Amino acid sequence: MAGRIYLPGGLRGRLGNQLFKVNMALQLSVFFDARVSIPFTKYTKLFKLPGFRVVSCKRLEANNNLILRCSDFVSRDKSDLLLKIGEHLQIGNDVTIPPNLLGEGFETYSFLHPRELISLKKYRDYGYLANSVALHFRGTDFLEWSPAALMNADFYMESIYTLGLSHLDINIFSDDLESTTVRHLVKYLPKSRIFPKSSLTNTFSALSQHGHIIASPSTFSLWAALLGSPSSLTISRKWIDAMVNAGDNFWPLMAENKNSYIHEINIV
Repeated sequence: MAGRIYLPGGLRGRLGNQLFKVNMALQLSVFFDARVSIPFTKYTKLFKLPGFRVVSCKRLEANNNLILRCSDFVSRDKSDLLLKIGEHLQIGNDVTIPPNLLGEGFETYSFLHPRELISLKKYRDYGYLANSVALHFRGTDFLEWSPAALMNADFYMESIYTLGLSHLDINIFSDDLESTTVRHLVKYLPKSRIFPKSSLTNTFSALSQHGHIIASPSTFSLWAALLGSPSSLTISRKWIDAMVNAGDNFWPLMAENKNSYIHEINIV
């Protein structure tokens, strides 16, 4: 293909959110055998991407773009959208991925497992975590973004006992160690501990190496599950119900286990 898949600079969101955009660019690049441009950010620089496909990591200006919108990935017929993208690439036009894309079209337009396209450049192999449980609690910005996304200690403890995981070692990952949730987990789960503070890369890597992840509805923990190999990912039923009521289909589709890239998804 003469054109390229273009992911513009100014990507919104943190690590997990940016990986959705990178994944879509790489997936379409693979499908069309097209070149791809991906911006160099403090998050994208942590990952190995297919070097033979990435023609630039700088912010570039693309001409004659087909500028895609997030709605294109959920409202258009898949074959129609792929045909339109292919036609533009064939005549040398660039196709721009929306910089605010999140989970729209993730399952539909993933042609390879994301793990085949994206991996950490450097990581610590913790080894012993395969038989451990990771509890990921995200606070801080969730307080402003969506109070419904703040999980209480009951969710984590109910998940552990419902799934029969109480005999395993439990590691707590959080950006808000002073939260009531974290304090209660440490108090009432005798086999739990706060995972030692480390770099973003090592934290993400360690989370991904756990056998079981029980998590806030955060794309950080979701991508740790996607790029790692946990036996299960557990998310909150209350959160799923809230998203259904809000008309947001991404997490509900996860709840229905339609995401074939994670071995088992539990809803508690």
